[in-house]
Amino acid sequence: MGDGIFFVIRKSLVNSWNLYFDEQLVSYGYNEDVDYTFTYFKNAKREKLKCLLIKDFTINHFVTKNNRINNENLFKKVICNRYYLIHKHKLGFFEILSFYLANLIECVTFMGNVVKLKVYIKAFFCVKNKSAIRKGFLP
Repeated sequence: MGDGIFFVIRKSLVNSWNLYFDEQLVSYGYNEDVDYTFTYFKNAKREKLKCLLIKDFTINHFVTKNNRINNENLFKKVICNRYYLIHKHKLGFFEILSFYLANLIECVTFMGNVVKLKVYIKAFFCVKNKSAIRKGFLP
């Protein structure tokens, strides 16, 4: 079974906090949900509201393999989008450290698959346009 979330939020909060899915995060998503929920969390914390997690809840998500992208492009998107979110939300040292740890953990998960590991490492070191990403533009 995969992981994921089902997120419910009052429409009044969406409107008052100007919550939206960032359209810079295109092509099969990748972290658009993280961006949205992180923005929600920052606003909720500021207004002293709680975020609840209900673990005993199941939703079936029927996934298709149509319109998927190859591993190299997937890894580049994941890494670029994480880098973009670091700068968009002006995250601090520990959050940036978690970015690099997340990438390292993904590398470790590919240890049994040398081809995927090589592609991932290549994607990590070949992320172009870092200066544009720091200014808020994804390539």
